[in-house]
Amino acid sequence: MGTQSIDFRSSYGGTEVGRCLSATHEVHFCTPTVAQISRKGRAARHLELEVKHAGGHVLGRAKPRIPTSTENGRGRASLEGGVMHEDLATTLRRSPSIGVRHDETRPATAVEGSSALPRLRRLAATLVACDALVPVAALLVVHVLTREPGTIPVDLVVTLCVAPVLWVVVFNSFGLYHPMRVSGWGELPRILGAATIAVVILALAGSWWNQPFTRASVALTLVMGLSLELLVRSVFMSVVRRNKRDGLLSLRTLILGTNGEARRVARVLSDPGAGFMPIGFVADSYEASSGNGLPVVGEIEQLEETVRRLGAECLFVAATAVSQEEMLWITRLCRKENIELRVSTNVSDVLTSRLYVQTFEGVTSLTIKPVRLSGTQAMFKRAFDLIVGSITLVLALPFMAAIALAVRLTSPGPIFFSQPRVTKNGDVFAMFKFRTMVTNHDRALDGKVIDLTQPFFKLDDDPRLTRVGRVLRSLSLDELPQLWNVLRGDMSIVGPRPLPVEQVDANHEFLSARHEVKGGITGLWQISGRSDLDSDEALRIDRYYIENWSLGLDVYILLKTLGAVLTRRGAW
Repeated sequence: MGTQSIDFRSSYGGTEVGRCLSATHEVHFCTPTVAQISRKGRAARHLELEVKHAGGHVLGRAKPRIPTSTENGRGRASLEGGVMHEDLATTLRRSPSIGVRHDETRPATAVEGSSALPRLRRLAATLVACDALVPVAALLVVHVLTREPGTIPVDLVVTLCVAPVLWVVVFNSFGLYHPMRVSGWGELPRILGAATIAVVILALAGSWWNQPFTRASVALTLVMGLSLELLVRSVFMSVVRRNKRDGLLSLRTLILGTNGEARRVARVLSDPGAGFMPIGFVADSYEASSGNGLPVVGEIEQLEETVRRLGAECLFVAATAVSQEEMLWITRLCRKENIELRVSTNVSDVLTSRLYVQTFEGVTSLTIKPVRLSGTQAMFKRAFDLIVGSITLVLALPFMAAIALAVRLTSPGPIFFSQPRVTKNGDVFAMFKFRTMVTNHDRALDGKVIDLTQPFFKLDDDPRLTRVGRVLRSLSLDELPQLWNVLRGDMSIVGPRPLPVEQVDANHEFLSARHEVKGGITGLWQISGRSDLDSDEALRIDRYYIENWSLGLDVYILLKTLGAVLTRRGAW
């Protein structure tokens, strides 16, 4: 971040106000800017500082105001539409930590002071319009596939008119039209439920105007509608993520509290993809120290004035920082000011589908539904493994034959490789793979010592790999023989990756949580980075899968596996 001089112009009696200010304050800018002070009235207290980006966008205006009692007599400047900081010097000199969007690591693509709410509303409206077209397209495809070609009958015209409204109403009732609350695959169960209910209601309503819906047409409409909906949602979520990274959908956010929980919230919200722009802490009644590079911009007693002064669009409350009475007052204030209110909890790595709110005797609590594979669920998971495993094995047999031939012809040794691995309840089984390494490991390593007991160990650019083995590893084709392990019941299609016995024995306490379910060919770890992740992050992801298991999650991971394989991310 470079140091630049700034250009101040004043018509107030020709006084060089800018020169006076710049003589006492070293000014740092994250991007090329021009700062201008213009006289607004007849007194110095009306001077305003306007900070502009080189492209002409106004990042904010700073106006000195009378210090409050909480500021220890020190003058403070507020960036109206920008960021509030301790004083003018701090505002322009502070390093780009949490809450600062214009830094050297990311180009300034959004006007920091502009509101994200209009963009959010436009995105939501676009999503509604696209969703309205989904059932229309699905019904027309089903009509072409199941009826004789010709003119569109009147009953279908009526259905085409009703379907968009019904589809949007049902999806809205499932809370699927809030761009700031998209959670990727976490929305999949709600999308499945909404699509199913919409198609069923449409089929029942069709009988009123003699629209013939057979069981086959209902199933086909559901499949087509769901496929198109997932396509629309995937495009929409990619747009939302990109806009969040660029700061276009970043809500100007105040964090209420200054304790450890509030600082953790600030760290999370500092991620450009989170969709928030932290602008400061509001000190609670018990602690008033700042942290994480964000200033304390006010106290809870002046919260209403602080919200208006800084143009806050979201208030994030650290639950441990406020009392019950203060929380009630904050709720009313956010409703009055029409800003979003969020309350942090200490519940992490839990899907929202497992949470529900209960209130009793004036106490509001979050109940976490336990995840247990009941007998029926275990039966469905096993059936899922057998069906998917059998179909995939049959389809893969020609490729497996070609791979076996390539392994045999290009290096001496067996075609298959088996290794003891640990699965559910610590049981050990022989896991099969295509051989990807030379048989003389020690000679290939050339004296290099490796620690086989390290959790999730995998050697980058392993010299033991054969030419064919390197290709098989990069595309994960060496894992295909594990379909036989799935059919035998040793493994599941989806689950934590089974680790070698040596790694588990050396790190039993650390890895024991992974063995509550069967190991899998693919899993959440594999689609989240694989070997690019360290052991702590890999274990956290595996535990997240175990804590939040569902058949819908398995389907999602299976679908995402194809993309992970094609991009070769983390494949060594």
